[in-house]
Amino acid sequence: MLDPDASIYCNNAGVLTLFKKEIAPLQRYTVQTRVLTWDDKWFWLEHRFVYPKDPAAYQRWPTRHHQQADEDTAAAAADKHAEDEIVVACVALSKLVFKERTGKTVPPATVLEICGHGVGDEERERRRAKTFEVVEGLQKTERLFRERWGDDEIRNGAVSLTRAKL
Repeated sequence: MLDPDASIYCNNAGVLTLFKKEIAPLQRYTVQTRVLTWDDKWFWLEHRFVYPKDPAAYQRWPTRHHQQADEDTAAAAADKHAEDEIVVACVALSKLVFKERTGKTVPPATVLEICGHGVGDEERERRRAKTFEVVEGLQKTERLFRERWGDDEIRNGAVSLTRAKL
């Protein structure tokens, strides 16, 4: 975890959300989050909104509110529940950037090192490189948005269907 006095903060640069199944009002669900990948600037997280096919199964799910979570803990928790026992209702991918108070970008690898997560591990690097292929597709989508609506309109939140170049 970053030191509260550190001059590094995190900005969310965007989220791609795909809804697959309904989550009814007041229905219980769990959000599983893991580090997807990173490069020299961007840090991507994957979030899965899941619930058991059998609602009584929630009594058997462990609560992890007070455990320190890292990508291995999140992966282990996901493995405890076989994919055929859960419903994946939503998948979201978050694109983040770390900044110093001066506005200078801090590479995600530096932030991971500060937080005590080694990034030089061969297996971790292999997984990071493999999942980077996923975000390359997201970057193509982002370019499509820029071509369609332009940087200024996207940045200012001014994109609307009435102004879209459909």
